[in-house]
Amino acid sequence: MTQATFTVHAIQDIDNTTKAIFMSPHRAYKAFEQALDEGATDIDLYNDVDAIALLSELEYPDLPNLMDDETWYQFARHVRGIWKETQDTQPPADESYSREGVQPDLPVPVAERILMALDHYAPPRFPETQYAIEATEIIMASRHDRAVQLEVFSDTSLQAPSYQLNYQMLPPAELVSAIEKTKHERAVMAKQASASEQACYNCNAEIALIKLEFALDQLRPGADPYRGPELQ
Repeated sequence: MTQATFTVHAIQDIDNTTKAIFMSPHRAYKAFEQALDEGATDIDLYNDVDAIALLSELEYPDLPNLMDDETWYQFARHVRGIWKETQDTQPPADESYSREGVQPDLPVPVAERILMALDHYAPPRFPETQYAIEATEIIMASRHDRAVQLEVFSDTSLQAPSYQLNYQMLPPAELVSAIEKTKHERAVMAKQASASEQACYNCNAEIALIKLEFALDQLRPGADPYRGPELQ
């Protein structure tokens, strides 16, 4: 069976580091020519690049910096389509590196740190690639002053408990207790689990701590209250 994918156009440097991604070959060529005119060296334009293969080579925290918002929207929709096509071949939920998915109402700083956690712990596979897309969508929506596009989110993420209701609304004592419990469970798992199980558990624990610690930090005196993104 042929693996589902789509193609993009990428500007890369001599070390094969991706500098920009385009869906349109015309816009890619125009940006490439402009970069050369501005003095860029040791870069090249690659057409019809396998997008899923390229995603597997990227560092997830770089995703928000590689595309303009129009390109990003098309790119994210394509990845979401492939996620749907490959659902039957994806690992079971208990083997996911982000079991809650990515709640669309996550604060931008939380989404940014989730990208870092997924990049550090998770293999380049679905559903984690889809979750990286979702975290990036939250960041891109904020950068471009628009609503988060729910159509690029997976069912797992759309059905996940709301961040604002299940983290932000908790009292300080419950947040502290949950943080301590998560850290203790992670320490126990480090002694009992195999290396692959540890990576999965550590990623989930890290993401839980990111959410809990951000919610607790919001309760400190003088903190700028987070109101959450607009959802569409």
